[in-house]
Amino acid sequence: MAAAQQARIGEGGALMGNVIHFDSPGRGMTREQKLAMIYRHTHSDFKGRAEATELWPADKIGSPTILIYRNGTTIVLLDDLTDAEIADRLPYAIERQKALT
Repeated sequence: MAAAQQARIGEGGALMGNVIHFDSPGRGMTREQKLAMIYRHTHSDFKGRAEATELWPADKIGSPTILIYRNGTTIVLLDDLTDAEIADRLPYAIERQKALT
């Protein structure tokens, strides 16, 4: 890392203006682990499974879904969450997990 960049690193490892966040939630977790934690800690009223309808391809029937806000409330396959949506939900899931242990 360049000396100028290293000087801009704040406490906890967050690099201002770039993408290095040493203390970011979920660091060291795979995408699948993050999705599993998000699903586990999403209230049952806001999650479910893809049913056999015209909404889902046949190979996605039974896959986990959650309700999210994308220009309105939307049912989304858990695997289709964007990185930003995962980053938005993961801190809550981690806090809930810590409370259980």
